Amino acid sequence: MISDFLYDFYSKKASFPTKLAEYLISGLPLVINAQSDYIKTLVNSNKVGIVLEELQKGSYEAAVDKLLLLYKEPDIKLRCKNIAE
Repeated sequence: MISDFLYDFYSKKASFPTKLAEYLISGLPLVINAQSDYIKTLVNSNKVGIVLEELQKGSYEAAVDKLLLLYKEPDIKLRCKNIAE
């Protein structure tokens, strides 16, 4: 599982979009937090990952279940790569 969380640090904000693109271009769906409305919308509308609304144990467990279903979708790698490009 590939995950990256945006925190309120300048260095993290600067590297976050690049890191996400690197994961996506590799064909890997994302698990992110909901700090960025733009990235949240990008992930949800293109079905290329899971957005954690809350950082709690139950949220993580639900995200894993959703991610396993996402990995089973036959076009997930291609969808991720297309969004990165």
